[in-house]
Amino acid sequence: MKKIFALLIISSCLMLSACGEKFFINEEEQYQLVRYTKDDIETDTYYIKNGSAFYSTYEPCRNNSAVWFIKDMSLIPDYYKGELIAYKSNSITELNHVSIQRYYDYGYSIGLMGITYENGYGYCNNGMTIDDSNAEKAFSKVDGSLKIETINGNPVSSDSFTPIGSIANLSEGEEVKFELYNGTEFTEVTATADVRFMGAFEQFELGKSEMTKNGYISLSFNDDMKSGYYSIDGQMFRYHDHPRGTCSEEADNPNIAYYENKEEEYSVRYEQFLVSVSEPTYEVKMDFSYDAGENKEEDVRCILLSPDGLEYDIECKDGVASIALDKMIAGKWILNIYPKGSVITNIDITSSQAERGSMVEEKEFEIPDGINHVRFIAEYIGTGEVWGTVEYEDGTSFILANKGDTRDNTGNASTIVDFPAAGKYTMHVYHYNDTAIDQVYYEEVNGNLDEEIIVIEE
Repeated sequence: MKKIFALLIISSCLMLSACGEKFFINEEEQYQLVRYTKDDIETDTYYIKNGSAFYSTYEPCRNNSAVWFIKDMSLIPDYYKGELIAYKSNSITELNHVSIQRYYDYGYSIGLMGITYENGYGYCNNGMTIDDSNAEKAFSKVDGSLKIETINGNPVSSDSFTPIGSIANLSEGEEVKFELYNGTEFTEVTATADVRFMGAFEQFELGKSEMTKNGYISLSFNDDMKSGYYSIDGQMFRYHDHPRGTCSEEADNPNIAYYENKEEEYSVRYEQFLVSVSEPTYEVKMDFSYDAGENKEEDVRCILLSPDGLEYDIECKDGVASIALDKMIAGKWILNIYPKGSVITNIDITSSQAERGSMVEEKEFEIPDGINHVRFIAEYIGTGEVWGTVEYEDGTSFILANKGDTRDNTGNASTIVDFPAAGKYTMHVYHYNDTAIDQVYYEEVNGNLDEEIIVIEE
C-alpha cells in the first residue's frame, strides 16, 4: 500500500431554527441585522467582528446539500478581509480543525427543489416545495408525482435545472409557467421566483485559533480565500476577499472556485491512500481500518474515487470504513479520509466471485517530446465489454472511452492526451473472451480538441 501525500440568531425581533417557525415582535425589523458589543455576545455562537461591533452568523433553512432564503438574506453578516470571526465559550480556550462549508449561489428560483432530469422531462413531486414560498401554494393544486415538460414554453433540458434540482436561470419575482403531467393528467402551474438557493460547493479548514483578552476566541481566513457564502456549524456569513469599502458589490463574485477540481480539493483537505486493482473484480467488500488520531470520530469522512472519476461515500463507524461494490474496474482507486492526521491502519478487500474470465492486453509506447495531442486506441472485434487505462511512467492514468459499433461488431476504446510529457506510456486493455483485440496503437492528432480527459495523479 502506498500513501499519497498532498498536501440561533437571536435579536429583539426574530428567532429562526433550521427552517422552523418564525417568531417576531416588530415586523419592520425582523430582517435587520442586530449589532452587539463584546459584553452582549453569547457563548457557543460565532460572530463577525467589525470594529467594536459584533454581528451574529445566521442559520438559514437547509438540508444536507443546500440552503435557501425567502426574505432573510439580509440577516447574513458580511466578513471582510482583515476582520475576524469571534467565538465566546465558557469551556474551551482554543478551536482547532474548524470546518468551513462554502456555498454556490444559484440565485432566485421558484420554491421547488430536488428535481431530477431524465429523457426530456423534469421529475419531482409537490411535496418538494419550500415552506412559505409562492410555489408551495401554486403546486397545492397538484398532488403526487409530477413530470415537467416545458418551462415558459420551452422544452426542459439538463440545463433547465441546477445541481441541487432547482429551476435555473430565473430572476427575482419572475413568473414561471409550467406544463406538466400530474400522474396521467396534463396540466399547467404558474409560480413566482421568490426563493434564493445555494448549494454546497467547497470545504475548507481554518487554522489554529487565537485566544484574546477580550473574552472571545478569534479566527480568520487565509489571505487566498475567495469571496463567497460560507458557514461554520451551519451558521452563515458572506466573506469578501478585500478590505471593507475597496471593491464594488458587482465585482465581488461569490462563485469563483478556489480549487481547480475535486482532485485538488481532496489532495489538500484529505489524507490519501492508493488502492491498485490490476484486473476487474466483482462483488467486492472493502473494510478500511483507521486511526482518527487527535480528530473526533464523528468528524471522520471517507470518500473512494474510482479510476473513471466516480465518488463513493463510505460509512465510517467505530474506526472502520466499509463499502460493498458490485464491480471494481482495473486501475488506481484513491481512498480519501478526512480530517488530516487520520491514518489507515489496515485494508481488507474480499471478493465473493471470480473475475469472470477477463483478459488483459498490454502494450508500451515511447512518446517523443513536442507532440501537442496524442490519441491512444485499442480496436476490437465483437460486442462484448472493453475497458482500460493508459498509464504514464509517473503513475498518471487516463481512462479509455469505449465507442462500439453494433452494425459491424467492431469498435474502439480510446483516449486523447493533450500536450503529453515525453516518456513511456503503457496501455492496459481489458476484455472477455467474446471480444478480440485487433490492434493497439497511438496516433498524433492535429488541431484543437475539446474532449474531456479524466486524470488521477499519484
